[in-house]
Amino acid sequence: MVRQNDICRRADGSIDPASSGTVIDPAGRTQFLSSSDFTMTPTADSPGSPAVWTSPDTHAGYPVRWHVAIPRINVQLEITTPLPQQEMTTRVGPTYWEGAIDITGTRSAAPIKGSGYLELTGYANSGQSILPR
Repeated sequence: MVRQNDICRRADGSIDPASSGTVIDPAGRTQFLSSSDFTMTPTADSPGSPAVWTSPDTHAGYPVRWHVAIPRINVQLEITTPLPQQEMTTRVGPTYWEGAIDITGTRSAAPIKGSGYLELTGYANSGQSILPR
């Protein structure tokens, strides 16, 4: 299992060097990943699954297809969501996208698959609320 600890996105869209992750093997052993150990890149459209879901409420565009590469452990992953409409809007605090993801890929050329959870922050305007006051 790969656990994203904190992929921090700066205002210009670049990844903060403090971003990190953790790989957890079947025995429960963990391996820390620094930001230089992996990449997480939004991917292009494919039939039936848009690369970016745009909120009809906040007009924020959330990347909902990702490619994750962890060369150190020979892992390549494709991340998609079965349900793009998973934006969480609040009156107080940030608006963000969080939800279920499907994972397919390879580890040392062997196929792997799984499911998980992804949270995306910083895509909607800060302090933006769609709820009536």
